[in-house]
Amino acid sequence: MLDFNGYQNVGPYLYYRTKMLRKLQQKDIEPVRVAVDRHRPVVAMSRLNDWVERIAPSRVVVDVSVLPRDYLFGICRLLAIVGLPTSIRYYRPQEYGRNLSRGVGLVRAIPGFEGEMSTTGEVLLAIVLGFEGYKALHVWERIGPTKCVALVGDPPYRDKFLDWSKAHNEGLLNTIDGLQVRSLHTHDVKMAVSQLKAMYDDARESERDAAVILCPLGTKLQSLACFALSYHYRDVTVANVSSLRYYSKDYSKGVDPAYVEIGLRELLSWVP
Repeated sequence: MLDFNGYQNVGPYLYYRTKMLRKLQQKDIEPVRVAVDRHRPVVAMSRLNDWVERIAPSRVVVDVSVLPRDYLFGICRLLAIVGLPTSIRYYRPQEYGRNLSRGVGLVRAIPGFEGEMSTTGEVLLAIVLGFEGYKALHVWERIGPTKCVALVGDPPYRDKFLDWSKAHNEGLLNTIDGLQVRSLHTHDVKMAVSQLKAMYDDARESERDAAVILCPLGTKLQSLACFALSYHYRDVTVANVSSLRYYSKDYSKGVDPAYVEIGLRELLSWVP
């Protein structure tokens, strides 16, 4: 159980952490709590690696439903390197809020996914669009790419989500000259991996020496597809954009008991 320092001021996190611990104790399960800093994923991965070596599990199941994206990438990379049989599980919320967060915190490469610099100055930025359009516009302004691709979640989980995403990202979609818009499946991870690989191949064919930066702002399952691509293609930089403030009461509610589970080796094998 990852116990995040840095979320201490988020009431719902503290409430649900206490609720989870109480339920586990009722089942006579005492979880191993690994204290990690929200903004220090490298230190966290070191602690997790120590834990894996000490426990020596035969199999790992990772629930990424509520993991921050930089931790999702870091944990999946760690377990892929270690080589443990690993399943990745994702539970979808029953309801989504429209106001997720406000303000931009940090924009930085995810550790282990720093990519390569361009020798020509050409930069391709591919942004997986979600509901936080201000983040997409901010990372575009911050990086200043020579070419930009917007990856729109289509088909969406629900029909209305595509309209929401386009409305929230109107500033980016209607501002950038020469913006290329492509689809990225929101919940078929294998299909999303194929679409990302096609985008990467097109980019390398037209701009062989360009830096490729991938910014996942969409669903967790899209982020898993981004992980698979960037794990194989080390020249790809993955940019993480954190928030200053979360609208915790309107973020997401409930949980769909049906879940998606993907083997880590299977996921990585989908990159041709």
